[in-house]
Amino acid sequence: YSQPDIYVNSFNKPIKYFTDAEGKSHWIADLSFEELDYYVQQGFIRRKSLDYSKVKSFLRNSAAYNAEIVAHILKEAEKNKSCVVFCAEKEHLRTLKAMLEEAGIAAERIQLYCGDATESKEAMKSAAESKRVLITLATLAIATEGTNVKAWESLFLAMSIGNEKDLIQVIGRGRRGKSGKTEVNVFDYRTPNVKGVRRHSFLRDSIYRKYGFTIANAFLKPMKNAHVGWI
Repeated sequence: YSQPDIYVNSFNKPIKYFTDAEGKSHWIADLSFEELDYYVQQGFIRRKSLDYSKVKSFLRNSAAYNAEIVAHILKEAEKNKSCVVFCAEKEHLRTLKAMLEEAGIAAERIQLYCGDATESKEAMKSAAESKRVLITLATLAIATEGTNVKAWESLFLAMSIGNEKDLIQVIGRGRRGKSGKTEVNVFDYRTPNVKGVRRHSFLRDSIYRKYGFTIANAFLKPMKNAHVGWI
């Protein structure tokens, strides 16, 4: 999903166009990423430092992004696959839960687990293991605290992970063996037009390969043109 880079001048103010060494004006929205990279290297423009909180906010509030995740969850749920969805923020979990209920999933088949003191890990695990609950929506903390649910078959990464340790923990939630479980699918959602986050996806692909996953649609390419501002 495209939440493009912002290009700025030396005063850190977003710009729509710039002038090169020959005095020619270039509109940023008309340039390809390759051309933008060239002008960045030449020092005519630079990217505004990535504010990951804005990326998280964009993903949490993007109707198109969340609709695609929900559509994939519904397909897996139709196959009676036990699903776990990882998000960066509790608000994102609640958004997806509401959308799943609107799509027809009964509320009792969905559970939130954020690692709060009021939540019971054993109750969450029991519900998921027995498939009384088919969809668990969780913050990343659930992947790093040793939660042992063997039933999970479909993992949804609705956030960006940029380090190997956390991703291995996430993968580990699905690699636990259970009778009748033959494969694990990881749905990894990308924001290829955000350069810093796109680098995270390259790292994740290398880790997936390391652990024997087959990757579909690897190294997703960005949109042809860049845009100014957050969309």
